[in-house]
Amino acid sequence: MKRIVFCWMLISISVHLHAQHAKTRNNTDKTFEMPAGNVQARLLIDLGNGNKMQLECNNYYLLDNMPDMDSILQLFIHDIEPLKDSLKDELSTKRIDYVIEPSGRMKIRLQQFSPKGSSFVTDKGELAALKLEPDTINFLGTRALKVKTGMVKPGYNYRVSIYINRISELPGLAGKLDDKMERLKKSENAKWRSDKNEVWHPKSDPSISANAPDGHLAGTGDYLNSIFSVHLQNYKNYFVPSFSMGLNAVATNVLKCSIGLYWEPQFLFQNNAGKLQTYRNDFLTLVVGQRALKSIGSNQTLTIFGNISVGYLIRRKGEFYDKGTFRIGLDSRTILGGKVGIEPLFYFHDIFKNVTPGLRIKLNF
Repeated sequence: MKRIVFCWMLISISVHLHAQHAKTRNNTDKTFEMPAGNVQARLLIDLGNGNKMQLECNNYYLLDNMPDMDSILQLFIHDIEPLKDSLKDELSTKRIDYVIEPSGRMKIRLQQFSPKGSSFVTDKGELAALKLEPDTINFLGTRALKVKTGMVKPGYNYRVSIYINRISELPGLAGKLDDKMERLKKSENAKWRSDKNEVWHPKSDPSISANAPDGHLAGTGDYLNSIFSVHLQNYKNYFVPSFSMGLNAVATNVLKCSIGLYWEPQFLFQNNAGKLQTYRNDFLTLVVGQRALKSIGSNQTLTIFGNISVGYLIRRKGEFYDKGTFRIGLDSRTILGGKVGIEPLFYFHDIFKNVTPGLRIKLNF
């Protein structure tokens, strides 16, 4: 009983913390920021003279479906003309968020930050104030994408950020952004390599950079990690808490592929002569999975399956499980940023004899 209470406490605490985190986004954040946890790719390209452009998006289709950025830049310069008096302070660092709505209406947020202290540069005896931090302009919008089947999928988000020495230099970028966006698109199918600082670049274009090949964010690439999770599940009419520990190997190219091996002790309870007794049964589980990380070809995404697990009973106590029991788990559905998963299960022995369905809730750490 103590184990059951402990498992419920862990899940309750996790759900409560995630709910609190979700509530921290106010209406301003929802309007002028990318949706939380919604960025799959982040790529940076050099614009020259110390200026840079960054693309963030939540679907790789967007690399082939971005809007005309030169036209958006011209529209932005026109729309901020009434704010020119507010932009006169050359030494303040400015951030302007420019939201492009499907209706054609634009929303603008202007923030200015004064430097802590003063910086100066001397040149031939002349002293001049020095600005060290760039200004930032963020263009945010959504795109409705048409995939190869002809289906239109709305609601994909993007943010194009311009980091520029001074906002007054923006007109000098006119006519250049679409060319840069085209180079970002070509980088999708290029070979990438990392430099001595572990920053990745397409082999053919060192002006583009990212923290991982193709701009994939953390959690991609090739790596080996340890896994720990707590479960609540049923087997027939029994309530079965358990946990699992193991190693997971991940390889990333067009698909993110993983294979893991886990030890999972399960705890079953039975009343024997008025005394509650605990029985531990252990499964050894192999999990394989894959998911698409970007478009393949022009408009296709390849996904054969998500995660599939196969477990075998290696330690049997009590008469709950048959000897030689197997368990298959199908692709789980996750909530709360992947921390909580729901997975359908099927227990059987020999060659699919006495198949018993089940369901478990997983709390991932």
